[in-house]
Amino acid sequence: MKYSNISNLRDQQSIVHNDDINNTLRMVDINPIEICNRKCSFCPRSDSSIYSNMNNRITVETCKNLAGGLHDMNYTGRIGFAGFGEPLLHKELERCVSTISKNLPDVKWMEINTNGDYLTRDKIENLVESGVNTISVSMYDEDVSEQIADICKGIDISIIYRHHYNKTDDYNLNVVDRKNIITKQIKYNYDKPCYIPFYKTFIDWNGDVLICDNDWSRSVTFGNVNTESLKDIWLGEKLMEYRKQLLTTRSGLTPCNACDVCGTIRGSDSVDIFKSHIL
Repeated sequence: MKYSNISNLRDQQSIVHNDDINNTLRMVDINPIEICNRKCSFCPRSDSSIYSNMNNRITVETCKNLAGGLHDMNYTGRIGFAGFGEPLLHKELERCVSTISKNLPDVKWMEINTNGDYLTRDKIENLVESGVNTISVSMYDEDVSEQIADICKGIDISIIYRHHYNKTDDYNLNVVDRKNIITKQIKYNYDKPCYIPFYKTFIDWNGDVLICDNDWSRSVTFGNVNTESLKDIWLGEKLMEYRKQLLTTRSGLTPCNACDVCGTIRGSDSVDIFKSHIL
């Protein structure tokens, strides 16, 4: 078992090693399931009238189609099973991971983001066997680092501990008010750039490509990996036009104009490539 620092790891994962336009995509997040066992205060699921649990989950076939699209792009970056639910509640998670890892043997990071409630030694061993090499555990009420370290002994896995306990400071998280993005009760018009869609994509459970993992309202979709080439979506006119505006402002772009997350921490390498090739 190895330990990783989340900030250093994300920095490493976002680095572009050449100026190939396909290489601008460095992170792929997958929303595997629309169910979570928790209702955290900063999450839309804390209010079931806004966002309730739904029996929606990604299929092995969708994972296969996604893997095919990534293979055509010679993708080697990060693939993370994270999103709007608890990934470990997906009964076929290992099959989904295995389907992708077998088609993309050169991927450097296959990651699961979890609240840790369902982590057992058997589960971790099965995930590693399917291709997972990194598990990120978010803790909000108690520190279970020692328990996780104990069950991981002797397993070849990198563990990321994410400690968030301060309720009075939004759990020390750099998150946006996702409830407001869904309800649109407060109107914002943030006038600042965002680089996230230049280096990262978000695949919903049904294969839809969303702008990012902050768009719980699913305000805009750019295509679907089950019916279109991911490369065509990533370099498509609709997403390209969206990026052009995000270079300078979020004003007028839904849902980005209601999102105040700092979107320029990473992604400058990909931005430069887009500027030189297309924008």
